[in-house]
Amino acid sequence: MMGRSECGLLLALAASCDAAPPPAPLSTALAPPGFPAGPVSATAPDDNALTEARAQLGRRLFYDRRLSRTGEIACASCHRREHGFAGDGAISPGVEHRRGTRNAPGLANLAWSSSFFWDGRAATLEKQAAMPIENPLEMDLALPDAVDRLMADEAMVAAFTGAYGGPPATDTLPRALASFVRALVSGDSAYDRHLRGDDRDFGEPARRGEA
Repeated sequence: MMGRSECGLLLALAASCDAAPPPAPLSTALAPPGFPAGPVSATAPDDNALTEARAQLGRRLFYDRRLSRTGEIACASCHRREHGFAGDGAISPGVEHRRGTRNAPGLANLAWSSSFFWDGRAATLEKQAAMPIENPLEMDLALPDAVDRLMADEAMVAAFTGAYGGPPATDTLPRALASFVRALVSGDSAYDRHLRGDDRDFGEPARRGEA
């Protein structure tokens, strides 16, 4: 359940929590109560250490329609923030209204997962991030072509250089997207607080739903 919890995401999302204090650095931000102990960055692989610059770059890419062959859709077109970064239909459409076989799953708290997609075919977020871009039923764009598009954008080249020490590349593009997803941590919904004994926002309808 996302609800108010989006204000608790370790990555600050524009316009979602204007009154919230600045987030802790991603390298030291601790997991919410009830999660595996330690900093969220501990879930990242050695070749893609979680940093603010990488997560913010991944956020930009997540909303960038240039990562689809026709420029119609972005990752965010299917993973809708208002639906907990999940799809809002039975099947998530791709470019040219192509239909796949499943809907887009939610993305919160995937830092602690060990397999991805509904069928678990990707073992890491880095591998998962590249597959929808190249899938002909989804974004239908080869990674080298996606990189070529980003190379034409001076601001994007600068962002990649700041995050990864070099221009966009076929390995750092999915790493940046994975960093954004890894930073989507939700642990402060009304139900999360209920489990911790705080029922101020957990009314009778929620109790009936829980039952």
